[in-house]
Amino acid sequence: MNALVAHAMEICERRNISGLVYGKYVYGAKNDSSLTEFKRRNGFQQINFPRYYIPLSAKGRTAIRLGLHRGPANLLPKCVNDLLLSCRAWMVRKVPRAVSRAVTT
Repeated sequence: MNALVAHAMEICERRNISGLVYGKYVYGAKNDSSLTEFKRRNGFQQINFPRYYIPLSAKGRTAIRLGLHRGPANLLPKCVNDLLLSCRAWMVRKVPRAVSRAVTT
């Protein structure tokens, strides 16, 4: 990955491009992910832009008041999100093995 980032930076320099966007810096409320750490160590910085949400209906006003415009992951506490992510990681590790065993027998 470091080689790919270095090559992308070389291309940006050759084309006189002043910045490189590597997707979102932080995904949801997960500030301590390995991907965020990789970006930080490679010199990427988080740039925040203001976002304004303007409801166009009563349903939209209700959604903004409840915080639904931020997505379902941001409604849950960080500890619950971390638990769900670890459960998903466990499932990803275990389920393919069970499926491959069923296919081979």
